[in-house]
Amino acid sequence: MARLKVIYVVDADPMARHGLWRALTRPGWSFRLLGDARTALEAMRQLPPDLVIADLDLPGVDGVALLAEIHHRAPSVRTILVSGTEVPPGARTAVRDGLIDGLAAKPAGGLLIGMAEQLLGETLAADWPAFAIPEPLSERRRGGRAEVVAAGPKAAQDLLDEGGVVRASPP
Repeated sequence: MARLKVIYVVDADPMARHGLWRALTRPGWSFRLLGDARTALEAMRQLPPDLVIADLDLPGVDGVALLAEIHHRAPSVRTILVSGTEVPPGARTAVRDGLIDGLAAKPAGGLLIGMAEQLLGETLAADWPAFAIPEPLSERRRGGRAEVVAAGPKAAQDLLDEGGVVRASPP
């Protein structure tokens, strides 16, 4: 039997954590729902994750800093930053620098599900409804980093404004 994929959902809002968990539940995926960065980092010692999905707005340490620290401690762990608000430039910089694998808007939808599946090696990027790829990421692709960085009209426009490339998969 295949090993379960361990996914951490880190969000200060219990309803948001539960919503992300419900949207992402798949056979073979195991979840830990956590409310802050400190708890997530402590949990990594006991049960290392395959994927961490963290909200931008966390108490104490924000989602960008948490995912950058996770990348520093365990570079093989895949990471997605989610936000219900506008994503700060520092988050886009962290993606370009390879510290965060993806950005997604709340509420969870097909894009976040597709990102999670892609990062866990369970689907192809062509299955995603829309995605944006900054040009520098093409070089990291060879190093195993995720291609998909952001989606949705606002995120796609932000990447275009910064010289990124927006592509849509076939219907």
